[in-house]
Amino acid sequence: MTPRQAQIDAPCGDGFTPLHHAARRGWATIVLRLLEAGADPNAASVARITVLMAAADGGDQTTVAALLAAGAGASLNTTSFRRETALTLACSGGHAAAARLLLEAGAGTGRAGSYGKTALMRAAWADDVDTVRAVLDHCPGADEATEALADYSVGAHARTAPGPGSVAVVRLLLSRGADPYAAVRAVRESSAAPRGFRSPEIGRLLRETCVWLRRRQLVGWRLAVVGR
Repeated sequence: MTPRQAQIDAPCGDGFTPLHHAARRGWATIVLRLLEAGADPNAASVARITVLMAAADGGDQTTVAALLAAGAGASLNTTSFRRETALTLACSGGHAAAARLLLEAGAGTGRAGSYGKTALMRAAWADDVDTVRAVLDHCPGADEATEALADYSVGAHARTAPGPGSVAVVRLLLSRGADPYAAVRAVRESSAAPRGFRSPEIGRLLRETCVWLRRRQLVGWRLAVVGR
């Protein structure tokens, strides 16, 4: 490392480099200039917060793309001391475009963060349909969707009011194969709000889906009996 690079990557009083601050604020032009001057795209703070995490948390697509192009993919799946990754931060903020870039670069979707939530769970909690769709496109299994729906239903169940995109999030997860029975069961077993759903729209949608599935199963059984 040259003296100039050492100066560019020198942390500020808060422990973050100038590139961290520019990335967090989405100042793409300044990020590009710092990178051209030799700033390290994989720099990390004492708490292991990388520049890419800062950019993902800020949510600016251009900044995330610039960092990945400069080699920040080397720290793509790095975890901070709080076990966050760039993807979990992008998902938590509902930054769909940034999340897609990270996923396309190979970001892992498994459990992370202090609460052990998957990227799909974090996207659902952000009440952002586009972010949920972005993650689903990269982890299409019904098991992941069911797990996220159950977790989200308990969370929505504990809120005084659902978020503006909550019903759309539930519909999307159901359309990708999530099991509504598992979600209803998770809510009933949760100690967060033992009296029932506090989000009537979500509760109604899940119950209606369960009824529809039950009727479809009955029709299938009857047709099977008639066909014998």
